[in-house]
Amino acid sequence: MELQALVMAGGRGSRLDPLTAFLPKPLVPVADRPVMEHVVALLAAQGVRRLTVSVGYLAPLVQAYFGDGERFGVRIRYLVEDRPLGTAGAIAQFGGWQGSLVVMNADILCDLDLAAMRARHGALGALATVATVEQVSRLPTASVEVDPEGRVVRYREKPEVRHRVAIGCYLVESGILGHLRPEEAVDMPDLLQRLVEAGCPVAAYPHGGRWIDVGSPDDLQRAQTFAAAAEGAAG
Repeated sequence: MELQALVMAGGRGSRLDPLTAFLPKPLVPVADRPVMEHVVALLAAQGVRRLTVSVGYLAPLVQAYFGDGERFGVRIRYLVEDRPLGTAGAIAQFGGWQGSLVVMNADILCDLDLAAMRARHGALGALATVATVEQVSRLPTASVEVDPEGRVVRYREKPEVRHRVAIGCYLVESGILGHLRPEEAVDMPDLLQRLVEAGCPVAAYPHGGRWIDVGSPDDLQRAQTFAAAAEGAAG
């Protein structure tokens, strides 16, 4: 069954001001191409040909650049948000679909294997699957663990903490529409937690490759290096 994608491109991108004061975040250049063009290229390279792009802030600029998607090897239609609907609100506007739907942020760079993610999603019978990466953080101070009586049971100096974070790409089934309200503003973390609390099967796909969320000036600089390296490897 053909895989479709919903690309979330309506955000303001205020952390990238003043760059995004007059330029929508999806058009912020990364290695001489808008960041969203890298997302479209990833989807097209993995067989996704039908894209719906949810736009809001400075929407006409995004629509003018990407048009109907023909020059990128895809077909693009647009959902225009009259007001911000969050990172999941546009799913209710998208409506029903057959099979799984890719929901992807327009401001990430990654080398995600959608086929592998889709296989895990199906094997687990998930209503929604979130792509994740493992991150390791070092606490700036010592960690002290105590028992209920207040006795120290473990003392670690600046320990490493491992945790998984969402990377902004999801696979969802149309059954999630029953957990959304029309015109509701909702973010993906809230929607996934809503599904978990309702007892719906929600899975995590462990992405072992590269990923950058282009959300800040430092991230944007890292993204330039990422994209240049990726294009060099492809060439």
